[in-house]
Amino acid sequence: LLDEGVVGRVLQRHEVVPRGQMAGLEFLFIQALDHSDYGIPNLQDQIEEAPDWFVQVVAFVFKRKDGKEDPEHLRVADSEQGRHLAERAFALLEALSAIPGKNDNGTLEPDRIIQWINAVRAGCTELGRGDVGDHRIGQLLAKAPIGEDGVWPCEPVRDAIERTVNREMSNGISVGLFNSRGAYCRGCGGEQERELSARYAGWARSLEFTHPKVARILHDMARRYGHDAVWWDNEAKTRDRLIE
Repeated sequence: LLDEGVVGRVLQRHEVVPRGQMAGLEFLFIQALDHSDYGIPNLQDQIEEAPDWFVQVVAFVFKRKDGKEDPEHLRVADSEQGRHLAERAFALLEALSAIPGKNDNGTLEPDRIIQWINAVRAGCTELGRGDVGDHRIGQLLAKAPIGEDGVWPCEPVRDAIERTVNREMSNGISVGLFNSRGAYCRGCGGEQERELSARYAGWARSLEFTHPKVARILHDMARRYGHDAVWWDNEAKTRDRLIE
């Protein structure tokens, strides 16, 4: 097994290698680089600039749903090689955190985000993976930062979601948000969940009139954490009775 720090330092020293090749190397060692200080900067940039990369990654992980055959460049004859490729592709989907759609100054723009989303959607649909493509787009957008107004998501992303969201993307956003919540405090009952429910409800109220589709996703998150709070409260009460 390769140490993640060693891999990162080796790649940092090869600055003369073209970015596309560096992205390929990062993909090859994605499982070592996932949580390293080096990260996957070239892969992030490549996927933003070439949405087809994201489409191919989705295709390596998920099977098509239309019964048709994939193009030759996506077929892997060796099953073991295909398994390793799928594992790296899944690790990449989970590791991606940069929201595509930045201008030359590094600022996110709604139209650029939408352009990227539409390109990915077209590619995934052509490969019989439209629904899962939308779901994975949603999971990526769930990693957007909080906006300058203190409301999640940031202004360019909320504008893009409002103009493109469908059921699968909405589900993907919800899954991504839920997965990003962090560690549970098992001895706290439902206190953490009540705080999260209140946070999402506040954000939803802020966007109800300007971004109703985004607000609906946030209201659903608030309700989900509200139900979870009740469950954890009951779990804590049951545990306390057993201890007594």
